[in-house]
Amino acid sequence: MISIQQIDPVAFASAAGRILQEAWPAPCMHYSAEYLAWQFGFPGSCPGLGMAAMDGDEPVGFIGATMRNLRWRGDACEAYCVSFLAVRPDWRGQRLPARLYGALLEVIRTSALPTVTFAEPESSGEKILLSAYSNAGFKTGSLGDFPIHGHIPRPNAVETFTKIEVTRDHVAFVDLIGSVTDEQTLWNVPDVHALMHYTEDPRERLLLLCRNQAGDLQGGAMVMRSEVKSADRILAVATVDNLFLREPSSDLLRALCLFAQNHWAGRIETSIMFPNVQGIDPAMLRGAGIRQTSGRFRGYISASIPHPFLEACRTNLEII
Repeated sequence: MISIQQIDPVAFASAAGRILQEAWPAPCMHYSAEYLAWQFGFPGSCPGLGMAAMDGDEPVGFIGATMRNLRWRGDACEAYCVSFLAVRPDWRGQRLPARLYGALLEVIRTSALPTVTFAEPESSGEKILLSAYSNAGFKTGSLGDFPIHGHIPRPNAVETFTKIEVTRDHVAFVDLIGSVTDEQTLWNVPDVHALMHYTEDPRERLLLLCRNQAGDLQGGAMVMRSEVKSADRILAVATVDNLFLREPSSDLLRALCLFAQNHWAGRIETSIMFPNVQGIDPAMLRGAGIRQTSGRFRGYISASIPHPFLEACRTNLEII
């Protein structure tokens, strides 16, 4: 008899990583124990959550939720990002994903916090997601599609007008985040403590500020060395996410690509990934040499009680 148990996701990180690596065929994200423990260690009023499917003493399935601070228009609050659903191949066909979702959402309901969840469009995972939230009595709205984009650096790339600098001034970065807004986006708005945790990402993550030639702040972003498991090795790929752009432009986007290319020269694969460029003019992306790939996700915002976030149309949050 397979049981569903609530577990400490930080302590369970090694077992969760093994489940995820076995469940997801390559190429896929490298779910190391260090990465998962970091994800579930985000600061917040509620702890990270985890549910495990156990066949006796054998861990065979997992789902988790990690904390973020989000803002839509004038409303800001904490939210859970639900992700990491996986069942080992030999234990599939027993409705374990639905049971894991159901158990997790019952705990989330007690917090009354909203959730953000991503899935591949038209996949079985998306169908399970929507069914689970509906069965648990959550209202769900769409945050739209997230086609993954990539940039292949050119060997003769030249400097741009935009200057990119690494910052460790978390207060200044929080101030930048507070100055970027629109009426459609559900913004990721980490406070100083959350930003400090972001920079403790074991894969190496940097906070970047973007300035024009006059020194005026145009925006900011995060860039990291993602780890992707291929058939025979772990690949390091530069990934740009959490875009906070006051004045988006092709030059600014190209500057971010050039920074990643130069900062990790010889330590990353050739392509630079942009998983979430929602709200940026496609002409700007093309002008920066950023092209859409075959990958795509779809985002959902859900809540067990009426919540203003349900009206959001998109988000700049990283895809988890």
